[in-house]
Amino acid sequence: MPKKTSKLITTEIKPSLISEADFNDTIARNRAMSMIDPNRIPPTPEGFVATDSTIRVRRLRRLSDEHRSEAHDALVEASKLDLTAVLGKRAPDSARALTLAERMSQSGMVAARAERLARYANEMDEIALNDALVFLEALFSEYEHEAKHDPNVAQHFPAMIRLFESRSAAIAKGIARSVAERATSDEESQSAE
Repeated sequence: MPKKTSKLITTEIKPSLISEADFNDTIARNRAMSMIDPNRIPPTPEGFVATDSTIRVRRLRRLSDEHRSEAHDALVEASKLDLTAVLGKRAPDSARALTLAERMSQSGMVAARAERLARYANEMDEIALNDALVFLEALFSEYEHEAKHDPNVAQHFPAMIRLFESRSAAIAKGIARSVAERATSDEESQSAE
């Protein structure tokens, strides 16, 4: 009786196709993006000095994003009226309403674009820092291995050695602080009992 042989059917996978697992890997996709030239991002206007956030919270009134459109419409509405004739001599100047509406529209667009740019910049920076650290950790691992056999290799990597000594010290300091905080917390909970 002849043996049955199965034929393996193969299909060519085209490199342009993205596998299911990679479809949502935004980090991998973003890593491959070109970086925006920092020189293309405009500087803040000359003379701008950021106000401390606690002062802004204390001094500025808040209009929620939910009411932004309605506020804009109300300003445009007021700009079309002779407010003094309708409300009397203490009414605000209707010309100011249109200026405020235009400034409010412009500030909203600037804020929205800046937020998108900030999200992009922060993620690209996090990816770049991650990739740099992964590279440097691999390099340091090989350095440590080689330095056991040839201590003279250290002369080629003074900046890298400083980096990892500094990171080790910061990690040790963080662990010590965490242990101290845990001990304080334990003491407080024991004294409360």
